Amino acid sequence: MNIICPHCNQTLNAAGVPPGTKVNCSSCLNDFLTPNYAEVLPVAQYQTTKAAATREQVDPSNFFSKITTFKGRIGRLQYFYGLLFKLGLMFGVGLIIIFLFSITNEMEGMTMIISLPLCLFVMWINLSLQARRIHDMGQSGFWLLLYLVPIVNYIFALVIYIACLASEGSKKANKYGTAPHRIF
Repeated sequence: MNIICPHCNQTLNAAGVPPGTKVNCSSCLNDFLTPNYAEVLPVAQYQTTKAAATREQVDPSNFFSKITTFKGRIGRLQYFYGLLFKLGLMFGVGLIIIFLFSITNEMEGMTMIISLPLCLFVMWINLSLQARRIHDMGQSGFWLLLYLVPIVNYIFALVIYIACLASEGSKKANKYGTAPHRIF
């Protein structure tokens, strides 16, 4: 039996899935409950379900569960929350590095072994946030490869941070997913 995702209207195969089961849409990566097929819901209930889905996209638990993925779109407010989260992580990683370096002064290699994965995780989060924000503007995330070009990467970093915070994304669905809930 096929069901329709209330977030992106993608048709999904739900053969053998009982009603009321939590399902993850492979297209927009949002979770929703499968409907009860024995009853036919009026149009008004579908609309409230869609409104609830819009509120769910702003839910912090939904946001932080998908902080490392490159699929989908996020709005300016979600991007701003992600930047605050990233800055907090950078501050925490910096404190860990300072603490480890002060304790193991002669063991700089040990400090690098511990701090390198933490720094790479923060970079991954940054690239994920920027890629999904660029998707919201209708562009490909491959623009982030400009970070690899010397000298250009400094200018690009400044432009991308300003563009991600200031520009409004496309209001309609694009090839990267449905429009995220807009707050400002």
